[in-house]
Amino acid sequence: MDTVTTFVNQNLYTIAFLLPILVGLVVKASLPKAAKSLVMLILTGVTALLAEIGATATGVLTPDLFEAWVKTMIVTVASYYGVYQNIGNLGNLAPKKGIGPS
Repeated sequence: MDTVTTFVNQNLYTIAFLLPILVGLVVKASLPKAAKSLVMLILTGVTALLAEIGATATGVLTPDLFEAWVKTMIVTVASYYGVYQNIGNLGNLAPKKGIGPS
């Protein structure tokens, strides 16, 4: 677990930049936007939590965790609207797999 949290901590912004692709793989295109946003919130929260676990040994529910989550959200949303939205529907990356109606 230490190697995973250290990797996430050291590459937080790169992972945040790639999270919209992961959301596209996890959910189907037919899933409502609100549900896709919820999946993105959960994934950014998990990413920030892993980064915080790798950064500190004192505790994870700190202002630093909230700061990491906000920064991860900013990078993820900016990369989606700046790069990935122009590519097309990311929900079609794996159309038969993932969360959502067929």
